[in-house]
Amino acid sequence: MRIESFRYKNNKNLTKQWEIEQFELNDINLIVGQNASGKTRVVEALKNLSELICGKVVNSQGREMFEISLRENEIIYDYTLEINKNIVLKEKLEEIKDNKKIKLLVRSENGEGAIFSLKDDKNAVFGIQESQMALVLKNDKIHHSFIEKIVNWAEKSIFYSFATPLGRKNYCLVKESEEDYSLKETDKVVKNYIKAKQKYEMLDEKIKEDLRTINYSIDNIGVEKGTNNQGEVRVLFVKESDLRGKTYQFEMSQGMFRALSIIIQLNICILDNQGELIVIDDIGEGLDYERSSGLINLIVKKTQATKAQVIMTTNDRFVMNNVDLKYWQVIKRNAGDIKICNLNNSRDMFEDFQYTGLSNFDFLSRKFYLGEEDGE
Repeated sequence: MRIESFRYKNNKNLTKQWEIEQFELNDINLIVGQNASGKTRVVEALKNLSELICGKVVNSQGREMFEISLRENEIIYDYTLEINKNIVLKEKLEEIKDNKKIKLLVRSENGEGAIFSLKDDKNAVFGIQESQMALVLKNDKIHHSFIEKIVNWAEKSIFYSFATPLGRKNYCLVKESEEDYSLKETDKVVKNYIKAKQKYEMLDEKIKEDLRTINYSIDNIGVEKGTNNQGEVRVLFVKESDLRGKTYQFEMSQGMFRALSIIIQLNICILDNQGELIVIDDIGEGLDYERSSGLINLIVKKTQATKAQVIMTTNDRFVMNNVDLKYWQVIKRNAGDIKICNLNNSRDMFEDFQYTGLSNFDFLSRKFYLGEEDGE
């Protein structure tokens, strides 16, 4: 299942604050824009929606409205959720197939609604609490398997923030290494690695191969015992080809560890057949041009062979210059209004730019996407 389109609106105290106008997404997406243009806000809106669908409580941003279209083969599911301080105001789920629209779920502010039963072939009315989401409570694979598909998509949506440590300062307690891993816990890369290695013998070789692809020559990777004020821990290390000793996670540069963490978790994700949606905010932050470019190319190559949809964000000129414009989602912000310019809604503009001989970064820096300066 993949996102066809997305829209988000946030009204705080009924005063308009932010709106991300509806935009279409591709299998591979690079959201670009100036600083403070709204890239991370788009990511956070998607993350909050996925967590709400998973039944988690998220920090309320006042009155919020989410609209998402998800495609599974020839079927599109349109889902709308409107909430205000964790009170559900509206829910609606529709199925579109062969140009026919079927209402699967409708729910109002008082918690009353109706949902279609596939087994009984009819609508069933229900009444739930105002704070409860019908999409969460009515996840029934017999009567409402369409909900199960959407929840499964949300549970397999994984969000990384590349500008964070990504687990560099988090060691794995021995008792934690006995627990199963969760790819959603992106800061627990050591535990994820330990547990996944027990399942997949080829994991180390895949990690080393990918690291070499981005010019980190690694002979070995593993964990060693250590101690801290919490007790016995496991610490991640690599053995670089040109160094005699091992390099432990706390000794690695931020850029190197971020790349290592993403590569470890991406490989586990693929081996587990997880990752319906993989989102990486600030991709390449802390890496040099060659390695950031190599990492992006690696991610695109590895995920194209899977069912995963990828969204990355950046304001780095080197990253932009290395990613084909066909993947771009360019943010145009006016106060709290965010519009997305892409090949789907601005094909002529993108195609005309290809004849200018300018770099990809110039599409943004010279405001070509606004029809200004050299783009006029």
